[in-house]
Amino acid sequence: MSQRSRRLLIVAFVALLVPGPLAVCNLAPAPPEEKVETVPKVQVEKVTTIEIPAQWPKDIPIYPGAQIVSETPTASGQSLTLKTEDTAAEVFNWYFDRLDSENWIMPAPMLDVARNVASISGTLDGRTLRFMAQTAETEEGYTSFSITADLPVAVK
Repeated sequence: MSQRSRRLLIVAFVALLVPGPLAVCNLAPAPPEEKVETVPKVQVEKVTTIEIPAQWPKDIPIYPGAQIVSETPTASGQSLTLKTEDTAAEVFNWYFDRLDSENWIMPAPMLDVARNVASISGTLDGRTLRFMAQTAETEEGYTSFSITADLPVAVK
């Protein structure tokens, strides 16, 4: 190899290593193309607050400030699903105190603060009531709860 060929080879080699005007070509691998995934937009339904049903038993309270989001008839009564910004423990304590003061028999009320879950089953004058609450693990962190109650039997 001649001296001139050797010089050209060295210049070409240096040009590859040094960035800038001397660089003949870029041998570095191209950065991976960033994939941008688009997530389809989800349409959020607005929750419409439902009024307390006219036939709802007057002695079964509705939690203050709660929104009724649905009502469902049952075989012996009615079930309401509600939501509030308060925790399941706060809703549980309020219902427990109210029902206890009205002499409802509640054999096994349950409050699991770690899981944000609460339940009460009670009876009074042959009627039953079931209460279930759970704080949703969402950004909003609302508590959804249901109350299922027997409707009073009409006296003839």
